[in-house]
Amino acid sequence: SSGINAEYGHDNKVAPQLAEHPASSSSSPPHVHSAHLHVQSHHHGLETSNMGTGSHASDNVEIIVEMEGNNKVRSRSGRNRLAAVLVILVVLLTLIVVLCITVKAKAVLIVLNDKPIVPDTDLREYRVIKLTNTIVVTLVSDPLTTQASTSINVGVGSLHNPDEVLGLAHFLEHMLFMGTKKYPTENQADKYASSNDGWINAWTDDTSTNYHFLVRNDALYNMTDIYAQFFIAPLLKREAMGREMMAVQSEYDIGASMDFWPQHELMVGSSNPNCPYSRFSTGSISTLNRTDIQDKLWEFYDRYYSANLITVAII
Repeated sequence: SSGINAEYGHDNKVAPQLAEHPASSSSSPPHVHSAHLHVQSHHHGLETSNMGTGSHASDNVEIIVEMEGNNKVRSRSGRNRLAAVLVILVVLLTLIVVLCITVKAKAVLIVLNDKPIVPDTDLREYRVIKLTNTIVVTLVSDPLTTQASTSINVGVGSLHNPDEVLGLAHFLEHMLFMGTKKYPTENQADKYASSNDGWINAWTDDTSTNYHFLVRNDALYNMTDIYAQFFIAPLLKREAMGREMMAVQSEYDIGASMDFWPQHELMVGSSNPNCPYSRFSTGSISTLNRTDIQDKLWEFYDRYYSANLITVAII
């Protein structure tokens, strides 16, 4: 916003002085006063005649003025100035409102790139934009596809877990599917995707957490809105936490039985103990079952789930 300062200055070289002039009892009507108005001349040596009397003035000019009630003139002048100020304020407020509306309408997004680097065989159209909240979105138009997909990535992962709650980033990923203010039903995203020939999923990595889905083209808008609410108004309901702790524990048990797990454990165990990578990352009932777990979830969410850390891709 910008401010506009108006200053009304007075010429210090002009000093009007009113002096009462004796009124003639025979010629002056009631409530009419005569006055001498002495004005200091800007130029020395100025000579004027005073009503043909032959008198001269070098620095002052005597002007005879008749005014109908000095107090009435002053009051009218004050009212005129007040009206003028009010008009100026109304005009300024109108301009500010119009400017705000115009800026809001035009600043929906910023186009960053209309031609990203892609293979010559890729005939799809691309556009990269930045929303006013700083989220960067890649839009892909493919006229041949019958399904649409959205991927939302948050630049925070297991390496950001607090020492006292290992696995918190992964647990938060699960809890966001347990209802939002707009869609309070648990697993609403899964139900909607399944009813529109699609599916949903999410994963938590070392430095990022990703939420994605696939649905029919005509279900893209509603499905994206359901996912968007994860980052607007999640509920993080306490009654769902026990079930999701069990789900996290189950994923840990499944992962520990897979072929890649020994290699993963070797890398973690041999890393610098002062590095976050050396810590347990998946989470389990033993690391998450705390009385203050809901508060820890909200602290983590408020700190890291920020627009400047989010990128989106839609096709």
